[in-house]
Amino acid sequence: MVQRSSTIVATPEALLEYAWGRLYSEAALERGITTEFADLTVASVPHKVLPSLQTPLYETIAKRDTWLYDGLARAGFLHDFGPDGSGIHTCYLRRGAGYYIETGASRMIIEGRIQLAAGAGIERIAERSLTLTNGTELPADLIVFATGYQWAAQLISPEVAENVGRVWGLGSATKYDPGPWEGELRNMWKPTREQGLWFHGGNLMQSRHYSLYLGLQLSGANGGTRDPGVRNVPKRWLYCNCYLARSLDWGDMNQSVAQQAHLYQLRTSSAPRCRKERQRQVSLFPHGVNDSQPSAYRTAK
Repeated sequence: MVQRSSTIVATPEALLEYAWGRLYSEAALERGITTEFADLTVASVPHKVLPSLQTPLYETIAKRDTWLYDGLARAGFLHDFGPDGSGIHTCYLRRGAGYYIETGASRMIIEGRIQLAAGAGIERIAERSLTLTNGTELPADLIVFATGYQWAAQLISPEVAENVGRVWGLGSATKYDPGPWEGELRNMWKPTREQGLWFHGGNLMQSRHYSLYLGLQLSGANGGTRDPGVRNVPKRWLYCNCYLARSLDWGDMNQSVAQQAHLYQLRTSSAPRCRKERQRQVSLFPHGVNDSQPSAYRTAK
């Protein structure tokens, strides 16, 4: 295997124990944490504070799985936890690549069953060999190009791609995610500058959670829906999605999450009693809530 750049690696056991198990596990279900509530909780954490929350987790993971990281280092594998040590989830949001959840390949590298060439680029590819930038020639019966994802421009057109701009990433000013800071994933689940073009993607959690907001926007853009519980929602709620709970004041988070969950029920319920309550919510937040209003919930309360 030719490793072209450093990679974040973590075991699923460590991630379950320190990162995801509190929300996504059978133990979480027994405590009453449903998948829907877990998705909402994850979506409600402000991206700005996420690195400071994740870095301590990966410091603990590094101590837990010393066999993995020491073994990879001995094999010459290039490894880190990201530019600020915040690990897989932050890396995923910034660039959508650059990480590996261990399912056996790392152990095979450590044991020498997968030979590794790291620290040099690829100079030339021949029919049955690779020549690296350090002059090493590697014979091969089969060459697999594991080079990642391709830009959507190849599916559409360069002109449309230029008009839309970058897709994915937060604007974190890191190597693969240039600024300025966006705060939310670029051009995902919201209108783009190309009329009629929407982007939907991500992992299972994002597909479950954000498909609701994307569906509401598409419904509103196409003249509404037959469901009175959605049709009567003021148009601005169709665009609020999880911005509502992204308060930069950590003290507001519990109230923000509760408010977001309540609004979710209002948007998806067709019960007549919800109409009056929706009007009350609009009176509390006549302009919506976003990152520029970190104390809106406290004021409204």
